[in-house]
Amino acid sequence: MELLLRHFILIMFLVFLAPQAGWSAAMGYISDVKTERAERYYEIFLFVTPPPNETKLTEVIFNRELSKEFRSKYQEKFGRVDSESAVYQSSRFDMNENLKNRPLAIEAELKERRQFGEFMTKRLTEWHVDNYIKSKPQMRKVYELKEKLSHMEVEVTKESKMDLRYSLAGNTLDVIYDNPWIDSKLAVEMDPGAFGPSQVQENRVWLGKNLNKKTRVNTNVATEDGIFTLEFIHMFKENLAGLMGGSTYTKPEGKTPRESKVALGLSHSF
Repeated sequence: MELLLRHFILIMFLVFLAPQAGWSAAMGYISDVKTERAERYYEIFLFVTPPPNETKLTEVIFNRELSKEFRSKYQEKFGRVDSESAVYQSSRFDMNENLKNRPLAIEAELKERRQFGEFMTKRLTEWHVDNYIKSKPQMRKVYELKEKLSHMEVEVTKESKMDLRYSLAGNTLDVIYDNPWIDSKLAVEMDPGAFGPSQVQENRVWLGKNLNKKTRVNTNVATEDGIFTLEFIHMFKENLAGLMGGSTYTKPEGKTPRESKVALGLSHSF
């Protein structure tokens, strides 16, 4: 009986006395609905929103599309495994026998790379001038006319077409045969110092094909100089690739040294 009396007193205390003592507010209940409706709540941000990333000047000048174009043109010109770059560069060993015996070859390599650097400068200027002209409505027709003169497509079949692209910066004409079987391109290289089409200095034919998902083969033939190049690229992982290439001459004389070479390379991206 005494236990029941204690329970009854506790229940009466919770029902009648606890709300008066403010327990309802402490337990999550409100005592005045009108006051609660008039209250204003404000969000508190514990973390400040970081400022937007600023674009670096180098990324504006050398954007991703331009960088990809320069990389592709360099590989087409000098190959994916550029073994000659280690030969023609200046060395602190001035009495290097390899350098002493090949001065003409080194000079030719320097000229080729100097011309490629000049092409990059011209192409960079052309790119940004084109973007400026496109942003001006009164100059839009000039840009469209330039594009029509430098880019033309001819449909051959339902599955293939010829894509002709003229580069004013490099004074080259690329004839790309777009088809589902093999990657193919003919590059007609003219005098880079001339303005507009001029005498042809070199014709380069590229053929390439993916043998499977990880292996690719590329061939490059310089018809005027008489140099044939063959390359195999194998992807071991997404960021690791192995390269094996070789080149030889098909003419007894040319503007580059008559030699046969084999090169091996390993590339890793981070």
